[in-house]
Amino acid sequence: MLPLVATALRVGAPVPDSVVVLFHGLGCDKSSLKSLAEGWAEQRPKTQFVLMQAQQASWRGGFDWLAFPRQRLEEETEADYPAEVILPSVRRCQAEVSAALDELLAELKLDDAMMVLAGFSQGAAVSAYTGLARGVAGVLPMGGPCPPRPQLLPEPAATKVCVISGSVDTSAPADQLVEVFKKYPGRVHILPGVGHQVTKEHAQIGASFLAEVLG
Repeated sequence: MLPLVATALRVGAPVPDSVVVLFHGLGCDKSSLKSLAEGWAEQRPKTQFVLMQAQQASWRGGFDWLAFPRQRLEEETEADYPAEVILPSVRRCQAEVSAALDELLAELKLDDAMMVLAGFSQGAAVSAYTGLARGVAGVLPMGGPCPPRPQLLPEPAATKVCVISGSVDTSAPADQLVEVFKKYPGRVHILPGVGHQVTKEHAQIGASFLAEVLG
């Protein structure tokens, strides 16, 4: 069993008809979104919620999904550093997560059409980029990606999108999120006066989205 699957925290149905995989934020762990998953699980008794934990220890404490091999060099442009360091790191993470999702779906006897990927902050990036690339039923990025990377976003297909972020979230600029995700089926929700955090509104909007895409 792959580490991302073996170490995951599971909430909800042991034999589900659908699955929601959640990815925590920067310097956090799998328990950080547990209360969110538990709230959704009460409303969705046939869904299993799988909270994965990144395997890269963070200097902040907790864990990070992305491991950048180096900092930006003084002579590098704002375009060169993402192309040479950030994007390859995200793609490596995508590959590792996607392999874990394949294993999870095989175990649960489900497929991408019955899976939603959700995440907060750095986990929002993991959920959005991986889910859209795979063609899952839906992606639910909250407070991110920080910032969004258009190079990692494929052309629209069947995957529905529900982005939830705050109007005063400086980590995830609202105008950028609206611009890059407007081409996808779904909606970008910008919550007035909300910063880089998960609120009751995230839970409520998210629950409605899960009902819409998973039935």
